[in-house]
Amino acid sequence: MSSLVTAPPHQTNGSLYAGNKIAISVPYEKTDVTDRAPPPPRPEHAFETPSSSGTGSTGSSPDGTPTSGHTKSTASPAELVTRLGEQLKQVVPARRESPEKQPAPAPAKAPAPPAAAAPASRYNDGPDQVVPTEDLNTTDRFGAVKLKIGNKGPSAERPISVHSLLRRSASKYGHVAALRTKRDGVWQTITYKAYLEQVECVARAFIKLGLEPKSSVCILGFNSPEWFLSALGAAYAGGVAAGVYTTNNVEACFHCAADSNCNIFVVEDEKQLAKVQQFRDKVPSLKAVVQYSGTPSSPGVIGWSQLMEMGAKEGGEELERRVRQVAVNQVAFLIYTSGTTGPPKGVMLSHDNVTFMATNCVRYFGFRPAEEQVVSYLPLSHVAAMIADIFLPMACAGTTSFADKNALKGTLGQTLAEVRPTCFIGVPRVFEKIKEGFETNVGQTKGLRRSLLEWALERGLISQTNRIAGSQSKPFGYGLARRLVLCKIHRVLGLDRVRLLYSGAAPLAKDTLTFFHSLDLPLLQLYGMSESSGPHTACLRHVDKTGSVGPTLEGFATRLDKPDSEGQGEICMGGRNVFMGYLNLPDKTEEAVDADGWLHSGDLGTVDNRGIITITGRSKELIITAGGENIPPVLIEDEVMKEVPILSNCCLIGDKRKFLSMLMTLKVVVDLDTMEPTNQLSPPALEFCRSVGSTACTVQDVLDGPDEKVMSAIQRGLDRANQRAASGAQRVQKWSILPVDFSIPGGEIGPTMKMKRPVIHKKYAQVIERFYS
Repeated sequence: MSSLVTAPPHQTNGSLYAGNKIAISVPYEKTDVTDRAPPPPRPEHAFETPSSSGTGSTGSSPDGTPTSGHTKSTASPAELVTRLGEQLKQVVPARRESPEKQPAPAPAKAPAPPAAAAPASRYNDGPDQVVPTEDLNTTDRFGAVKLKIGNKGPSAERPISVHSLLRRSASKYGHVAALRTKRDGVWQTITYKAYLEQVECVARAFIKLGLEPKSSVCILGFNSPEWFLSALGAAYAGGVAAGVYTTNNVEACFHCAADSNCNIFVVEDEKQLAKVQQFRDKVPSLKAVVQYSGTPSSPGVIGWSQLMEMGAKEGGEELERRVRQVAVNQVAFLIYTSGTTGPPKGVMLSHDNVTFMATNCVRYFGFRPAEEQVVSYLPLSHVAAMIADIFLPMACAGTTSFADKNALKGTLGQTLAEVRPTCFIGVPRVFEKIKEGFETNVGQTKGLRRSLLEWALERGLISQTNRIAGSQSKPFGYGLARRLVLCKIHRVLGLDRVRLLYSGAAPLAKDTLTFFHSLDLPLLQLYGMSESSGPHTACLRHVDKTGSVGPTLEGFATRLDKPDSEGQGEICMGGRNVFMGYLNLPDKTEEAVDADGWLHSGDLGTVDNRGIITITGRSKELIITAGGENIPPVLIEDEVMKEVPILSNCCLIGDKRKFLSMLMTLKVVVDLDTMEPTNQLSPPALEFCRSVGSTACTVQDVLDGPDEKVMSAIQRGLDRANQRAASGAQRVQKWSILPVDFSIPGGEIGPTMKMKRPVIHKKYAQVIERFYS
């Protein structure tokens, strides 16, 4: 039993709702552009890459030529892998020893390609061609997927490649600033005309260095024009761009390189280079390493200026040949998951995934041609930043300005004040830090100025509350409050021009949302995942509900799977934004995408009569108590955090247990160099302590004794949260304060700031067992 959701009651056959205006019911086999040309006969190959998606999956020739209707071998998967490995030994140098200090086993399904010259592709009408196939997903880097083209509305838009998207902006807005970066204190600009030229130059250089079709260029570094050029240059040359988190250790970097058949590894500096050097000789496919910041001091490492000189000297014939072989329904980008639930998985995104997402968002959010300004600071290895920073501006000829690498350590505010973006997206922690900084700065304000500030903030909150309720009315004195106070605060924050202000990747705390609303800034939430190519739902100024993630974007579809009696079910996504598959992982792909092409998010949610979706938890994180009650931990954790503002993180425990317990950490100052939590309480935590009469300044101060005043205040807050529990089984009975906050270096949190619950359960197993002993 499943429930189909989004738009108000306008039904089509199949009862599939998509977007908040247009209802679509798309039988894929009747509406795809690939039906216009039947697949040609499949040629014979020297050897076959075993199909990774089973019967009917898309296969390929060694040169990357997609083949439809891959013949199924009678050999077992193990026999096929063994046979392929024997064939590869003839053309690939023997694999050497693992890295000395941080060994990492090579992924089982990332064989190096043959070195022999590849035959010409059968498809030479790129870059906007569509390779014929009936497969809705693939795990083969040479594979292709059937595009889910609709009959009408946004989803019926003709697919285009990344090449065409960039060329379109360069042709029409060649003089407009595409990229801005600050070097030696001066902002430098790259126009769209120069942007295209430099992408083509990098693509020629990558080909010269040995980039093969559908092999990857891994990129490890902070946001910069060179990062963009490397990613686009890889896709432009028919390769695949794979971003790597800068926080990854050597083993994780090695996994990404081996899994993606990396030919070229681009690093920012010596620090990131040191990671690659530890496994460089252990990845047979790796041919070159490029460093884009500073002058390389290690032998065999190419500097950025050398790379550009190389590309400038190369002719364009081979690049043009590669471009003609590009297909929009083949992989162009890999987004490696943060490994919250296991080893990183390579999310395969096609040209159409990213270009349709970009053009659809430009239309949905009302981006203005050649006017939008964005700041790039979130990790580009995450899909949110890749879409928001690279492809959305490209689709509307907007300008991307780069923050410096210390943005999340405190310099972001200065960049915002200089750029004054029109669109700004962040994760909850970014908005929390803005709130904390503001409250620290105004905490000493007294007398008339304090009264005026509080009065203005109240006007702003009422205005935003009315907006959410669907009213345009403004409170008395609203205009004066904006003129005297609120607009000045917006300017100081660098948000005076912002039209679109969004938070994503994790739930936003209610007090943070209330703070921005009191500033009369309509902070909205959106929802998506790597596998949906970015945002799938988003609130709008006129379609908003506190705590929700908004309606489904037009052109996409949402379904609630197996809803319970309260209307809560698993959120499933459909449309051209659904990813191709997990690279080399057919089993994981089948778990994520069903036979009809629906992406199962693993998130639980509800939908109201306006089609607005609210996330209620994770299906895989559901706690099932010994009494058999299903409990969503996130809802309870959020309630506790709201009542106890000194808490930084809390993790609910109780699976197969008789009652619920909770691990808690306190808000502390973070070491900006190592990003490790210190023992020093943060200003908001100190304020909480003082408000309850405690003189504690560190976590140890609270734990020694322990501090009865702080402990009693936490218990009172927990009691208030327990009073709102849906049942007695959902009340937290025991809790403990941990001596160290969760962090990325500590392993309890991933790069996207999501808790790694299995890691926490294992790391603090003794503490947990004491709850139940």
